[in-house]
Amino acid sequence: MQMDEIQRQRDAQLKEAVEYAAKGDVARSLGLLAPRIVEIERAQPRYQAVAREYAQLDGAQRQQTLILAGTHAAREAINGITRGSI
Repeated sequence: MQMDEIQRQRDAQLKEAVEYAAKGDVARSLGLLAPRIVEIERAQPRYQAVAREYAQLDGAQRQQTLILAGTHAAREAINGITRGSI
């Protein structure tokens, strides 16, 4: 049995992007997401931006939000900043 219906995304554009990614059309998926992507090259300002965005969410939104970090150092930095922001 193969699940082929996207359940998690409620936003139509995000759902479409996930559908393209699931089919292997990464370029088209990223093309849809491009307007939503913000690149912050330096680590510390990036961590601060993530923490700031998270801190602005209400409690229910925070319960539904997962922050992913590429390294343990990034995770620790984001956690520390986030805990100081809430």
